[in-house]
Formats: sequence, C-alpha cells, structure tokens
Amino acid sequence: MKKFIYLQLLVISMFVTTIVPFSLVGAATYDATVRFANRVTLSMPVSGIIKSVYVAAGQHIQAEQILIALDQTPFEAAVAQANAEVTIRATKKTQAMRDYQQAQELYDRTVLSNVELENAKLKADRATAAYSAAQASLTIAKFNLAHSKVIAPFDGLVLQLYAKENENVNNALESQPLVVFAAKDQYTAKMLAPLSALALLAIGQKGKVTIGNKQFTGTVISTALEPVESIYGNKEFDDKEARYEVNVEFKTDNIVLRAGQSARVEFP
Repeated sequence: MKKFIYLQLLVISMFVTTIVPFSLVGAATYDATVRFANRVTLSMPVSGIIKSVYVAAGQHIQAEQILIALDQTPFEAAVAQANAEVTIRATKKTQAMRDYQQAQELYDRTVLSNVELENAKLKADRATAAYSAAQASLTIAKFNLAHSKVIAPFDGLVLQLYAKENENVNNALESQPLVVFAAKDQYTAKMLAPLSALALLAIGQKGKVTIGNKQFTGTVISTALEPVESIYGNKEFDDKEARYEVNVEFKTDNIVLRAGQSARVEFP
C-alpha cells in the first residue's frame, strides 16, 4: 500500500513538474512612453536672411514641400555670375586650343620653335583648367541656391520651429537648427526591461502596443547594452535589478499621437 501511494505521488510530482512552468508562462506587459521614431532636425548649409516661413508647429506637411526659404537674391545672382564666368572661360579655352593647334601645324612645318609651341600648349592648359574651375564654381552656386530652402524630406509633422522671417541665419561656424520634423505615422514605444527578460526581447520580436483604446503591432528595434543608471533603487520597482531601455517601433496608419503619451507593450 505504501509503495502504491509512493508511486502515485511520484507520478503527480512528475506531472506537476512538467505542466506548471508552461501554465505560469503568460504575456509579459511593460509600461512605455511614446516617442517619434523618425525625428530629424533640419537646417541649411548656407547663410542668409530668412525671407519666408511657410509652416507652423503642429502642421502636417507633404514631402518636398518648402518649409523655410532664405532671400533668393544673392544665390540667384551667384548662379548668374557663375554662368557668365563659364561662358567667358569656354570662349578663352576654345581660342587657346585653336592657337595651340595652329602652333602645332607651324611647328610640324619647322616654322615655329619648341619654346613657342610649349608656350601655346601651356596657354591651352591654363585655359582648360580655368574653364573647369568656372564649372566647379557654377556647381557650388547651384548647390547653394538649391539648399537656400528647407524642404520636407518626407510626409510628416512640424514638431518645433526656430525660424522667423527677417532673421539672419549664420551657418559659417555651426549649422543652426531651424525645424524639428518627424514622420507622421512612425512611432517608438520606449520601455525598460530587466536583464532577466532581455533574452525574450530580441530584435525583431513582435509585440502588441496599446495606447488608450487603440492597439498596434510593434517590433523590437533595439535593446540597450548598458543599464539605465537612474532606476537603481527606484521605488517604482520592487527589486533592484538593472533595467535596460528597449525600443519597440510601430506604425499608426495616419493616426497622430503625441510624444510622451503612456503606452503598454505586451509580448506573448
């Protein structure tokens, strides 16, 4: 009888040992904060006076739309001047090359000396180099003209605006930020996870992001290798295990959220 009871207890023990771990495994849920996933600071590589500001903070902008434009006068004048210089240098190059060809013909007929032929060649080389330099100046002038405007790189939202009309933008030493811009439907849920959970939060792991009464499918895009030092001993956590920042990216299908909103991230 005792042997029978012992066998029963052994079977039950094996059953419990096998089943309980799976029954305890459930969805892991983390508190998170919403951030803009694709957030960029836009500026200009050139200096000038702001002529027009076409946007305001919070405004939805289409890709390629002009946000800010400097006074175009000096940039357009620089392009015109560079174009004129290219024309002048092109004619001088043509004349120098023609003179060199004539000098070569005279030299072949032994009418011209080696020094005179060499001088003609040097003149042609200088004219060719000057023409190339003029073309380079024109390229720079066109670049400056094209970049005298801040243009939206993609569909998005204006988060912050630092520009006003008639202000002087001086980027000689350091680029001056003018607009903070973000993609309108790309967000990140930033959360903290303990070290013991990171093995289950590999990059590419899918999860459910809940914000209010809306749910979205998210993907883990990064897990920190260093802990967030400020959480040690934080009363928010019952233990003192280090927490690591995990970012879960999700799209909202044109639903606009605000950075700082509370979210919950659930992993199966």
